[in-house]
Order: sequence, then structure tokens, then C-alpha cells
Amino acid sequence: MVVEWSEGESIETLVERYRLGPGDLDSRVERADWLLGAADALAAVLGIEFSAISRVRERL
Repeated sequence: MVVEWSEGESIETLVERYRLGPGDLDSRVERADWLLGAADALAAVLGIEFSAISRVRERL
């Protein structure tokens, strides 16, 4: 769902397709961003470069 949203799918379509409430999509995008931020911080602590995290966060 978040991938579809980031690729430009309309909110109305996603709400209907996934049976979401009005704020559900926003909260899921926010949660995905938080999880990606945590993964990025963990990778930095471990000294691992994982550029895909940054690319996905930019898309959000």
C-alpha cells in the first residue's frame, strides 16, 4: 500500500482497495518512515552502508 502511494496511486483508490479510514494511510506512511529511520540509525551504529533505506525514505 505504501509503495502504491509513493508511486502516485490516488488516496481514494487506496482507501477503497484496502478499506482504510481517512487517517489510516497517513499513519502507515508515518510508521514506515519511522521504521526506516530506525533501520538507518541501526545501520549507522553497526557501520553498515545500506543506501536503499535513504532512497525509500526520499520517496516517502
